[in-house]
Amino acid sequence: ETKDVERMKEKIDFHGGFLETQDLANYLATKFNGYIKALPCFDPRTTPQLSFLNCSVLVVEDPAWKAHHGERGILVEKMLDTDRFVWTKWNDNAGMVDGTY
Repeated sequence: ETKDVERMKEKIDFHGGFLETQDLANYLATKFNGYIKALPCFDPRTTPQLSFLNCSVLVVEDPAWKAHHGERGILVEKMLDTDRFVWTKWNDNAGMVDGTY
């Protein structure tokens, strides 16, 4: 969820924009993968393809958030299988990229 308390009243718009971005990225990745598959050198065993995780917004009751009618919106996505897929997280939620501001 957004760390900016003053934006909590905008939580649906905040998450909605992120969901739209993820959905568009997923659509473009699917189109890109279609073009890749049409190449004569395409091999499904060795040719990398793009994919994006589906995400959702959970609205949960939290009595501690009385200023926000006791609700908070939490953006969630399926956890990556890090045993199967090696990955690097390059950025964090505080504005750092690879450990640097």
